[in-house]
Amino acid sequence: GRSERKEERVRELSALLRDNPHPDVEVKSALQQLLDQGKDRTEISELFAATLDGLLSEKEDTKHLLPVVTSIITQVLLQENPQTAYWTLRKYESHHAGLARNPEF
Repeated sequence: GRSERKEERVRELSALLRDNPHPDVEVKSALQQLLDQGKDRTEISELFAATLDGLLSEKEDTKHLLPVVTSIITQVLLQENPQTAYWTLRKYESHHAGLARNPEF
């Protein structure tokens, strides 16, 4: 069903972003792909939010994931779904204080 496909997508996205030296590029192309497939923006932002959730909950030290997080929030969530972006940001401010002071926000 739909939720299964979504979980699969989230897994793919996570794998793609976790060990990638240029996560911003991957985020952009993943976003473009989803738009091309006709996914609506709400669905897309939910997907990326779920991906962030997964990435940040699986490791204690998420500092190296900061570029990924920043990239997802600035390139996808802020544009597609600002509410989700701010909610996500707040959620992880406590998780990693450095995120809040990122000049990109």
